[in-house]
Amino acid sequence: MAKMESLKPANKVVASTLAAAVTTLVISLIEWLGKTQVPGAIVVSASTLVTFGAGYLFPPSDKDQVVPS
Repeated sequence: MAKMESLKPANKVVASTLAAAVTTLVISLIEWLGKTQVPGAIVVSASTLVTFGAGYLFPPSDKDQVVPS
């Protein structure tokens, strides 16, 4: 299993976390502007899919310093 050389989060982790936060803000904006309530299951599903997509598609950086175990 690969290990990180430091505890600094990998770029993929940062991208996924930001994607989750942006998804939450966008859904909150939709609720506020639309004066509606988005069901919780939809919010969780959307956040999960966007987070997975960002983590899967965002390439690792050369600075991530993954070392073989």
